[in-house]
Amino acid sequence: MPFWNLLASFSFGLPLFLLMLVLSLVFLVSTRGFLITKFRKIVQFSLKPTRGTSSGSSLQISSIQAGMLSLCGTVGASGLLGVVTSLQLGGAGAVFWMLIFGMVILVFKHFETTLAVHWRRVYNDGSVFGGPMLYLARGLVDSNPRVVGVIGGVFALSSLLVASTYGNILPVSSAASFLNVTHNIPKSLISLVLAVGLIIVVAGGVARAARVAQIVFPVVIVLLVLLCLVVLFLHFGNIPNAIASMFSSAFGIRSVSGGAAGIGIQSIMAQGMARAVLSTGAGMGSSSIVHAQAQTEHAARQGLWGIVEGLIGLAVSGFFALVVLSLPNALASSNQNSLTVLVNVFSSSGLLSTVMVLGISLAIFLLAFCALIAWEFYAEESLAYLIGDGFRWALKLVFCGLVFLTPLINFSSFTFVPPILIGLMVLVNVLGLLLLSPQVLSLTNGFFANEPYLPPDLNNAVAPDIFEEFDFDLS
Repeated sequence: MPFWNLLASFSFGLPLFLLMLVLSLVFLVSTRGFLITKFRKIVQFSLKPTRGTSSGSSLQISSIQAGMLSLCGTVGASGLLGVVTSLQLGGAGAVFWMLIFGMVILVFKHFETTLAVHWRRVYNDGSVFGGPMLYLARGLVDSNPRVVGVIGGVFALSSLLVASTYGNILPVSSAASFLNVTHNIPKSLISLVLAVGLIIVVAGGVARAARVAQIVFPVVIVLLVLLCLVVLFLHFGNIPNAIASMFSSAFGIRSVSGGAAGIGIQSIMAQGMARAVLSTGAGMGSSSIVHAQAQTEHAARQGLWGIVEGLIGLAVSGFFALVVLSLPNALASSNQNSLTVLVNVFSSSGLLSTVMVLGISLAIFLLAFCALIAWEFYAEESLAYLIGDGFRWALKLVFCGLVFLTPLINFSSFTFVPPILIGLMVLVNVLGLLLLSPQVLSLTNGFFANEPYLPPDLNNAVAPDIFEEFDFDLS
């Protein structure tokens, strides 16, 4: 195995996932298993309208809008092709590990979202800035201002690069390739439409992005669910075997619909756990960047929204995996790429095949568009932390330009880059969450005890520039 591919499998592989599992269990124990014991309240508080904002900013977005925009980043970028790839490499057993591991690591969603809201900054013009780069820097500022400022910078840089690859190139390539295969539409035309649509949305800032996400994402999910229900209805008799294969293949036992033969348990676990992280965004910290923009009267309350949002992303991936596994021999051939498998899943619907392929094509296009909206904003905030607000429009243009150029450039030799960057992003974030966990526990206990919320007293600044804020000597 080439060095870079080996590094990618290590950086975003079992060692990292086992660390996340241990930390998740520690967090669950320290919170007395509130994900289970208070699950009903978590859902109730998430769906209940907020009574006001903790900052009074008119430029903030609602909690639901933040959740929808965050889901655009997880479900949109992770995508349907990503689920198929995980099934091809890890078999049906990967779904078992995805669901188990995904539910455990949801605690990260609460921790990172709560901290992002708690340590966010509201500026004199009403704009809001927050995310892991800020809670890592400001939450740990008493330790060593310069060191934690650099740690926040490492996260911001990795987030910026992940947004440019995993959050940009991957969804554009997937949508362009699928539409080219199914409808013979030129890839460059698809990328052009995505780029033009994206610049129109991001020109209006996070408020416009959130409004679009609130409309488009629910529509595409409803469309996707309807399409999947048709496939399940047509192959209803295979559903029990599909579900059974998830369990029987989880520990390396070959199943009739389990994918390639001879898959080891380590590969099965790694594929499932990786898909859990990407489907929920747990540990990555990226979704907390948009949650920091939300109107809420308590940081921990928005943290509950983070849990619900992660659960939705996990459910979408699990549901689609069931659809794929319900088709006999859908994964039987190791020579098929994920694109071919996805086409076959929805073209095996008899008289409805044409409509089904058209519907899934629209869903994939909209999911890619949703992913671009979310990750462009993450890229903006990451760059703003590194060098200030003055380059936001430059980044918008570069990001949209990359969308258009993606089909014209061969990125196949650089597939190892996103896993390495995501692994670095997750590692920095989860270790920071461990150090900041006492703050989350205090905020969460206070919320459920109906104690008044007191955000930290932060001074306003012109721009979230780490070099200015921590007065680094760069000479």
